[in-house]
Amino acid sequence: MKKDEILEKARKSNTDAQGEDERSLAVIDKAGYYASYAGAFMCLVYLIADRIRHKSYTFPLPGSVFFTIFGAMFLYRGIKLKRAHEIVAGGVFAAIAAALAAVHFFDLLK
Repeated sequence: MKKDEILEKARKSNTDAQGEDERSLAVIDKAGYYASYAGAFMCLVYLIADRIRHKSYTFPLPGSVFFTIFGAMFLYRGIKLKRAHEIVAGGVFAAIAAALAAVHFFDLLK
């Protein structure tokens, strides 16, 4: 084999490997996105079931989980992609999650 043929094969294999890596990263990103929404949906189901069973809301616990999921997702994406609006949204979600967690823990101490 000539030098040019070897270099061409190496370039082609590197291009194929990068395409597969980008595809894998996109799949992982989408999986995290759907997992976040699935977790949020389960928090909503828990909240509705609790309302039906106990005739009251225990929003702080599922609410804190819900806002933690989205806070982490938006903060990570905002930091990695350098998008200020996503960092702000993630910070707001994280602050709400912290406040709801505090309400839940203070409620447990009663």
